[in-house]
Amino acid sequence: MRRTKFFALSLALATAMTAGVVLPVSQAEAAKPKAPKAPEVSKEFRAAIAPLEAAMNPKAPDYAAALAAAEAAMPTAKPGYEMYYLGNQFVTIGSKTQNNALQLRGVRMMLESGGSPAEDLPKLNYFVGSLSYDADNFSDARKYLGEAQRLGYASPDIDALLAEAYFQEDMNKEGLTILRDAILKREAAGTKPAENWYRRGTSVALQANLTEESGQWGTLLVRAYPTADNWRSALVIMRESMNLASQDNLDIMRLMRRTESLVSERDFGDYVEAADPRRLPGEVLAVLGEGEAKGIVKRSDIFFGELFTAAQGRLAADKADLPASDRDARNAANGVSALATGDAYLGYGQFDKAADMYRLALSKGGVDANRANMRLG
Repeated sequence: MRRTKFFALSLALATAMTAGVVLPVSQAEAAKPKAPKAPEVSKEFRAAIAPLEAAMNPKAPDYAAALAAAEAAMPTAKPGYEMYYLGNQFVTIGSKTQNNALQLRGVRMMLESGGSPAEDLPKLNYFVGSLSYDADNFSDARKYLGEAQRLGYASPDIDALLAEAYFQEDMNKEGLTILRDAILKREAAGTKPAENWYRRGTSVALQANLTEESGQWGTLLVRAYPTADNWRSALVIMRESMNLASQDNLDIMRLMRRTESLVSERDFGDYVEAADPRRLPGEVLAVLGEGEAKGIVKRSDIFFGELFTAAQGRLAADKADLPASDRDARNAANGVSALATGDAYLGYGQFDKAADMYRLALSKGGVDANRANMRLG
């Protein structure tokens, strides 16, 4: 994520700082509550900034002259208010002239001057970090954004920007942790972050070949935004990033079917090959029929045509075998036959009978309990 923007920091950071001459006031004016006095400044500094204040006249500002005057005043500025004041002027000039580097210099001066009010420190750290990010100084971006975060600065983008400062230098696990924690914190508070936060985390995990994190981010994505596109992205990532056994792959394809995220010839082809027309002809025909209805699968295609033919040739015998398979499963010593019969019922859409068989398989044992529970679910 790269950004191009100029901060109008002078508006955010202006603190009514003046070092001008105090004019006489009338008795009526003197009776009003007095504003706090600006800190005392040295005579040398007051004289040095006079040209700067003249150049910053709001009616006819001359920013080139103001910048030159500010530079000339630098040797006279002491740490504290004077350095803070000059930093603010650099910020204002940089904002008006769309000079990010000058704004960064000014905000850093304000932060490091020792004259910044304590309540402004979170904000100043954030601006230094944000501008450092724009300047491709990701180390400083991490440092100052992290400090702003620690101090509790409430910006909607601080967590995502801090994560990006890690991503930009391939510190992907650290960035993903920051982004994930920010998402979970907002979700717990009842505020769902923007979809691109989840997509960014998913993309980074995948590109960095972080298998475990890829699965976690896919889950976060579809839990928050369960669209067909997001389901497809999450499940394709899982299939391609993990070395899945054929039966696990079949379960992923079934979930893609349920979430309507089968959208290509390859999707349908992978599904029916995993299901196998010799083993689950009913499911294969159902899936091919859905693909045909969507205009994706064509019987004229040699590959799909052969699958249609194989499944149709096996269908009648498979259905006729179901009662005997059911009976044998109930009499078997283990749950292997029950699991296979459950798969057959599932392929024909007979969900109650399939669930009964999966429960039976679990009770008898001798099967992969995770797989049986998955299909029962």
